[in-house]
Amino acid sequence: MLNGISRFVWGLWNDEERKPSLKDFIVKLLVTDFSHGLASSNVDVINSQAMQNLSAHLLPTSITFEQQTSLPKEIEALFTSATSKRSAVINFVKSWRENRTLSDSYNNLSALVANELEIKEKLSEFTLPENFISVETFELIEQQFIMMLAKDLPAFSHVDIASWISLRLRSHWSYEDKNYQAIYKALRAAKQFYQLKEKYDEGFNFTSARDMYKAYETDIYKFDSSYRVFSENSIALSKSGKDILKGTGLVDDIESLYVDWYLHDLAIAWGSLVDKDNLTSQWKIQGINNQQNFFNKEVKGILNNTQVKRVFVIISDALRYEVAHEIHQQINDEKRFKSEVSSQLGVVPSYTQLGMGSLLPHKSLTAHLKNKVEYKADGLSVHGMKNRHKILTNHRGIAFKADEVLNWTNKEGREKVKEAEVVYIYHDEIDAIGDKAATENQTFEAVRNAVDEIKQLVARIINRLNGSRVLVTADHGFIFKMTDVTDSDKTALKAEPTGTVESKKRYVIGSNLPSDNYYWTGKIADTAGLDLDNGDDAEFMVPRGSNRFNFNGGAKFIHGGIMPQEICVPILQVRELHDDKAKAKHAKQKVGVVPLNSPIKIVSNIDRIQFLKTDAIGEKFKPRELDIWIETPEGKTISGVEKVMFDSESNNMDDRKSNVQIKLEGSGFNRSKNYKLVMKDTESLNITSHTVIIDLAFEDDFF
Repeated sequence: MLNGISRFVWGLWNDEERKPSLKDFIVKLLVTDFSHGLASSNVDVINSQAMQNLSAHLLPTSITFEQQTSLPKEIEALFTSATSKRSAVINFVKSWRENRTLSDSYNNLSALVANELEIKEKLSEFTLPENFISVETFELIEQQFIMMLAKDLPAFSHVDIASWISLRLRSHWSYEDKNYQAIYKALRAAKQFYQLKEKYDEGFNFTSARDMYKAYETDIYKFDSSYRVFSENSIALSKSGKDILKGTGLVDDIESLYVDWYLHDLAIAWGSLVDKDNLTSQWKIQGINNQQNFFNKEVKGILNNTQVKRVFVIISDALRYEVAHEIHQQINDEKRFKSEVSSQLGVVPSYTQLGMGSLLPHKSLTAHLKNKVEYKADGLSVHGMKNRHKILTNHRGIAFKADEVLNWTNKEGREKVKEAEVVYIYHDEIDAIGDKAATENQTFEAVRNAVDEIKQLVARIINRLNGSRVLVTADHGFIFKMTDVTDSDKTALKAEPTGTVESKKRYVIGSNLPSDNYYWTGKIADTAGLDLDNGDDAEFMVPRGSNRFNFNGGAKFIHGGIMPQEICVPILQVRELHDDKAKAKHAKQKVGVVPLNSPIKIVSNIDRIQFLKTDAIGEKFKPRELDIWIETPEGKTISGVEKVMFDSESNNMDDRKSNVQIKLEGSGFNRSKNYKLVMKDTESLNITSHTVIIDLAFEDDFF
């Protein structure tokens, strides 16, 4: 039937003699589907004046079903005033739209119909996105839905947004154009940002630096995560030339809230606690290990207290905590691996050479002030791969670059690491891109690549190098904003102070440095555990908040300071689960899905069945996708197949109830017969079924 449609559509659309008949037919198909989608979105809209007006515009009385007598019988059979056939029409249009061989013909024809009937102009009375949630007929409706959602995103509930976006991400237009997926991911991230803002609308009020640090670990970091995901997708849309969001004001609003509210208020709140707790002189937070103790606490802790013979350590330059948290979540979605996430208090200044040095094994870490600052671990320079490798060999360790590891054959890799207890793997994607003026605008793209590469490294270590324990950490984090740096982002200090040995956008290192209210000063011996007996007494200056030093120019990508994004350094501990019992215990279960009524009763050709998701997705449960349909006791399918994703995050049971629309095909159903509702898991292919009674009081009821 679909092939027949395709031939008629393309062969006859521009045939002037037969054009009216075919165009009427196509209009009937698409408008029926469109009208049904509107009705499904909001049952009340079907009786509204707006709906009546729209129907009058779209279905002129001069067009009748009887005009289609020259069409093939199987197509003619779709058109009848009986509602029992209307559901078949809707199922047919859905099948045509989702047929990947014929979807191009659908896309082109739906655009022609939408343009000729001036659909966009006739939608002015439909002002709410929920009016269109179930409509897939025309692409311009997808765009209209997005515009409505974006312009008033904070006004909608988080539950509604999550449900709507989940549905639209699986829609025809999202499948056809990945830009729509980027839009919906951006909208979802923006909604999370707004929701978090409501929680902290009265400020970041904590009584101690420890309390605020712990809150960043568990909750506040999500501001940075949602901003990153929003910006990442917004940038991708701009590059594609299809950025619908820019015209809505959403991009500017999220940027303003992130920079002018979140970063600003967070900096003030955190800074006051740093001063109150005198952290720059006593760089310790109860219950959080300092970064310079990483090797003894984390690496040796595993080797001394477990049966593990070899520990792999991935150090990813500028991998900030929120990015590591995303990697943690993705790894835990896999059945064979288990990840645990924590953090360590990063050194200050939070920059590469000091951070990398602090992660190496050492009894004594020293600073030496020459033309630049040089750090040494037990007398050996920590700068560069060769030096770090040399330090590690004194502790039964070895060092490699990430691209080396990814290019090894299985045999080659196992040979290279077989004598080592500790394998350090240095990964540099985020800092390599973000810390250069020419490429800093690609920071969030680099983050996405880093997430993928680190997951690949973890899998390579466990699957091919026989590694059973992997630590993932970083030298420091970062702060990044999309907007250009302004004078308000810079400190009042106009020139490098006397005593400066090394300076960057975010820190100064030297001796006898001045102090001022615009920045913090301190001794690196206090903030990184330097040994002063064997090295110099290096001092630092870092701007307050997220400011930059004026004399080094501005940049969107920065690190070196004391903000949580810079010094809350992640530690992921990933291990392989060997036995089936451990895998089963760790593996997330799919949410349970059950119909709310038993037996299920269907009273019209197009009816709704209510389902309950028994669990909320999260740490223990993951989404379940089902194909749902009705069939006879003999196994004959008598409805369209509905593909439904059950993925609610809400802990409220009422929020986890949802309706699935079933569209019967055919007639003559026997009310005394037990039909079956079939639910098939699209991944496992497991099938469950429930009894259905079909009792159509009026077969011509539309809805």
